[in-house]
Amino acid sequence: MPLELLPATAADARLAIQIRKAAYDKNPFLRILFPVPPSPEAIEFVAQDLEWKLARENSNCRAYKVVDTDIEDAEQTMIAFAKWDINNPKPEQPPKSTGNHGYGPGSNDAACRLVFDSLQERRDRIIGDRPHVYLDTLYTDPLQQKRGAGGLLVKQCLEEAKALGIPTWVESSEAAHKLYLKCGFRDVDLHAVDLSQWDAPDLHQTWLMIREL
Repeated sequence: MPLELLPATAADARLAIQIRKAAYDKNPFLRILFPVPPSPEAIEFVAQDLEWKLARENSNCRAYKVVDTDIEDAEQTMIAFAKWDINNPKPEQPPKSTGNHGYGPGSNDAACRLVFDSLQERRDRIIGDRPHVYLDTLYTDPLQQKRGAGGLLVKQCLEEAKALGIPTWVESSEAAHKLYLKCGFRDVDLHAVDLSQWDAPDLHQTWLMIREL
């Protein structure tokens, strides 16, 4: 079954969110960070944010997808998705939601702030305003893993960073860490958060990584 790398558009946003949900469904920290299963409202909240980023002209956001050309349903051919931001300068931020959702409907706001706010602070301290490409999203349909789709997406991101003459930054889970090491990234820091107050069995760990030119 041949795979093909293509630019992603706003029309791909909702299928990308479905793949993301499937990819993270068995993550042991999901029940802590997002204890309420995503409602149609929550899915729409995330999809609209992604659509906004992908639809803007002259945006610093780039997105690609990997499709399986043997899948007959033309609307279901995407098996992996990635998005990165060219922080040269920093990209424009989308308008904030009018609702008081914090990290979205169904989230554990306190836990999310412990993980994601502190991760943002660590990122700003280490990479700061230095020009870089930030690979902030990459996921593959769990039924389509081990086929090289993730590697194709990382390669495209790295090629764009090389053309711009700037490094690439990524924050990796344990599951993806070996892939990024294989693609030439190196560890810069390990961000670990104790979520034991919500009965987490282990520390929530994120590897902060960079690939220089």
